[in-house]
Amino acid sequence: MTTVSAIIPAYNAEATLTRAIDSCVSQTHPLLEIIVVDDGSTDGTVDIARGYPKPVRLECKTNGGPSSARNHGARVAQGDWLAFLDADDRWLPTKTEKQLTLATSDDVAIVHTHIKNVPRQDTLPSEVTFAHLWETNRIGTSAALMRRSVFERLGGFNEAMWTVEDYNLWLRVAATGGRILTYPEALTEYSRGNGLSSHAENMLTGQLRNIAEIGNEFGISITQLRRKRRQIYAEIGRMAFHQRKMNLARKLFARAFLMEPTANRAFWLCASFCPQVMLDWRRQRAQIIRP
Repeated sequence: MTTVSAIIPAYNAEATLTRAIDSCVSQTHPLLEIIVVDDGSTDGTVDIARGYPKPVRLECKTNGGPSSARNHGARVAQGDWLAFLDADDRWLPTKTEKQLTLATSDDVAIVHTHIKNVPRQDTLPSEVTFAHLWETNRIGTSAALMRRSVFERLGGFNEAMWTVEDYNLWLRVAATGGRILTYPEALTEYSRGNGLSSHAENMLTGQLRNIAEIGNEFGISITQLRRKRRQIYAEIGRMAFHQRKMNLARKLFARAFLMEPTANRAFWLCASFCPQVMLDWRRQRAQIIRP
């Protein structure tokens, strides 16, 4: 039987860890091991993990971030495949079983699933190519099942990437010939928290570093890199705009507009000069009207 190791990085996760572990235990394809990697928690995370019998086991390390914890779990894992699950997410019972039905050839490196309550999942391609990923990352870490031999060959998550370490790994997989397949069913539940993705400055730094390193490693053209930077400025600009970090939003919208002037970019740049009270009123109005 194909063996799967689940890896759960956990930092001060006592509020959600039980739900995450239970969703692993309930898999219809029995997991070889469920590795909870405590990343220097100061709450009851360790006690919760220790309260479970095998196949759950606890690994403890000093705090180093989620990629460090995932890499640690992968180093001690024994399964043919690695399944990553953030401590505040959960899986549906048939997730692993259904993903493995697509892992039928040695060139399949990743099988990921749709994610519940995430928009546009029905537009995900059945096979995600490098071109798809370069345009945008829509593979959730908690939805990914990855062949361990591929993970080891590529050196796992780049811990220096921080906010986009998963995106960086998926790009490296695709660029080196690994196939990434989509199981077209929502088998992962994602919980929105106050993670790093909510911080526009961190996302900007991580995204720009990511494309620079990928571009250098795999010979991405200057034209493609310029287009991608323009996209990043616009997307992170909108993130900063919605977080009301208007100085950052204005700067990024201006960069995107100067690189390629369009009506849409002009609109966002102008909007960034509106008084915040007006923007907040419009947001509240939209929430009232929305059914």
